[in-house]
Amino acid sequence: LTLYRYSDNQLLVIMLGFIVFTSEAAAYLKLSPLYVTFIAGMVVANRSQQRRLLLRTMLRAEKPLYLLLLTIAGALWRMPSLWLLAAAAAFIVLRLLAKTLGGIGAWRLIVAQTHLAKRRPFSSLRTSTSDTQADMSHRGLAVGIGLWSHGGIAMALGLSLHHIVADAISNELVTAVVLS
Repeated sequence: LTLYRYSDNQLLVIMLGFIVFTSEAAAYLKLSPLYVTFIAGMVVANRSQQRRLLLRTMLRAEKPLYLLLLTIAGALWRMPSLWLLAAAAAFIVLRLLAKTLGGIGAWRLIVAQTHLAKRRPFSSLRTSTSDTQADMSHRGLAVGIGLWSHGGIAMALGLSLHHIVADAISNELVTAVVLS
């Protein structure tokens, strides 16, 4: 650890060790591990001389760490009662519908604002006269579909709660996050 310049793999191991140590220390002190590691990460990222190397290393490790998070969530998942499965299915349908319609509406709003503005700030969103209404709706649909996933934060919050308060409600929360 006395090296000044670390390789990417060495830096990844140091960062993961720092994250695990910080989160377990926070859990031992009955603090939120996510909040404590968030604050520690902000301090390290803003005070480090090698911020770009840290960012590159974390971006490279993001997908495998997300897969590990999903594996842990799957291992903690217990088959719930039927009413929870039905509620999760209804939630999924309503959530996907709302995000898709919201994406279409937001796209139409952005396009309308760029057409009304004298100077178009979103030059990449300019549409030519050959763009049809169906093409515009298709782009809005793509924006809505892009909003479907929860991301790792919802999964991390659910697992953090389950780690701190292991009871029936946290089991149902893990189920809801895994299913959705």
